[in-house]
Amino acid sequence: MTALLLLLSAAAVAGPDPFDRPPGEPLHVSTYVESTADQSVELTAREWRVTGGLYLESLSSTGDRHVVIVDGALQTLAWRFESGDGSTRIDAAREHPPQGPPAPGAGGGTPGVRLAGLVRGEPVGGAVMLGDYVWIQSIERSLRRFILAGEPGDRLRFSVVQPDNLSARTLQARVMGDEAVLVDGLSIPARRVRISLPGIGAIIWSSDYWFRLPDGLFVQSRVTRGPPGTPETVVRLTGDSGPAPE
Repeated sequence: MTALLLLLSAAAVAGPDPFDRPPGEPLHVSTYVESTADQSVELTAREWRVTGGLYLESLSSTGDRHVVIVDGALQTLAWRFESGDGSTRIDAAREHPPQGPPAPGAGGGTPGVRLAGLVRGEPVGGAVMLGDYVWIQSIERSLRRFILAGEPGDRLRFSVVQPDNLSARTLQARVMGDEAVLVDGLSIPARRVRISLPGIGAIIWSSDYWFRLPDGLFVQSRVTRGPPGTPETVVRLTGDSGPAPE
């Protein structure tokens, strides 16, 4: 991890960018449609095998791009978000132990995530402290093993860095059970997982995700990205390149 942080720092000055897309064909490709009220965007998810883990890329038809680099346990090592209009580019890398002062509004806990870049044209930097040791920035990919091995009621706590305000939040994944979902007009078996705030916070906010059986590919989610009354965002699989890798 130290080497990755040094590489990120060096790339900010000159040299290769660690978030550049790896060479060669991706290991797997899947496409989705994301719908909120009367608006829809297309999403393409690609993954490559890289030394020590995976390189995950999600590209929106709006031009927004997320890159998540994960280790062999599918925990996040680094993350980049680029907005389609070019005004925002956030680089985040795990640091352990945390170094330097926390970013404004950061909570307690370890380890830390070092931040650098621009948000709507304004420089950002510093660090946020994760409330839980497990950092998962790609729920759709990093939960796959937990879901496939889990039983109804099994729970996993993890942290995410929120792109809107660059704060860390602890969430909980709970395996709900198996059910059929429609994918491109076909009914397929899937496992439903509820993502929520921990404890009684689950009453306040939760969202559901479905993963295809038996390979665990993410196929659908229903998410509320805001306070009560916010329109629901639905993401559905529209195609993929074959059985998903482990």
